[in-house]
Amino acid sequence: MKVATIFLFVLSILSLIPQKNVEILPLLETEVSIVITGEAVDSQEIKVHSNSQVKDVLKKVEISESADLSSLNMNEYVYQDMVIHIKKKEKNQCVSINRADLDTLITLHGIGEATAQKIINYRNQTPFIYLEDLMNVPSIGMKKFEKIKDDICL
Repeated sequence: MKVATIFLFVLSILSLIPQKNVEILPLLETEVSIVITGEAVDSQEIKVHSNSQVKDVLKKVEISESADLSSLNMNEYVYQDMVIHIKKKEKNQCVSINRADLDTLITLHGIGEATAQKIINYRNQTPFIYLEDLMNVPSIGMKKFEKIKDDICL
């Protein structure tokens, strides 16, 4: 009984203290403008929800095949007037099959010292005119050529 009396007394005192009305606001539904530059098919400004991340934005644009997304933080939240620049993949320097020395040729995938020497011997007799001429070198077939064709030049 004493506990109930104390509870009612405290409740009556609390009712005398002025109360501040607190209004609960819903989450703001705002959009922000983001600019996409670089290796997007079209550099463009798009509007996205303010709680979006970079990965959400990239789903809304067409990205070229030469795009390098590795430098972007996909989990970063976007903000008003953010610029997302998509870099181009860097192309590796090619190895000239007409000029490279033995040490350089063996840096190519699947090319050992013996095959590199065969390349040098072949080009000393007949310079390469087309990349595909490399398949005329003994021990270089279609499979090996396919593995290295993006890394070689004349």
